[in-house]
Amino acid sequence: MINRLIFLLVIQLVCLCITVQCQNQTEVDKDWKWIIPLVTKKVEIEKQFGESITKDKTNPFQTYVVEFGKITVTYTKEKEFVKECSCSISADTVLEIFISTKRFKLSDLNYDLSKFIKDDTFSPREISYFSEKIGVLIVTEIVELEDKSKVERVTTLEYRPIKKK
Repeated sequence: MINRLIFLLVIQLVCLCITVQCQNQTEVDKDWKWIIPLVTKKVEIEKQFGESITKDKTNPFQTYVVEFGKITVTYTKEKEFVKECSCSISADTVLEIFISTKRFKLSDLNYDLSKFIKDDTFSPREISYFSEKIGVLIVTEIVELEDKSKVERVTTLEYRPIKKK
């Protein structure tokens, strides 16, 4: 009973932190920021985005076509223990979210990149930013515009469970 109450309080605290973080985000990410790893259910995703385009509906990776690109969601297949939160999560719960888009500039996401680890060693045109603390991976590509200026375009966003301290 006590463990269940503690778990529910932790989930509420995580939701509150994510809500506060979401309030600081721009309109760019409003379409997916409501999806919370370890909390959001498949039925909620399908209510918002419709049926997955993935042919094998039993596959834990399901892809949804959205206005700005695609969202791939990893779901639990059955009740599963998740080490990041040291808790058991029921079937059809979101584990991770991958967003594929080329529509947004990095600056549109409005993240404080000083809190991310930057890695530009993979490719001369690709940069990744990772924050274990908030469970976000951002992958960008450097694009040269017509006026010869350069901009970082977001190609992939990944939201992961946050490790329990």
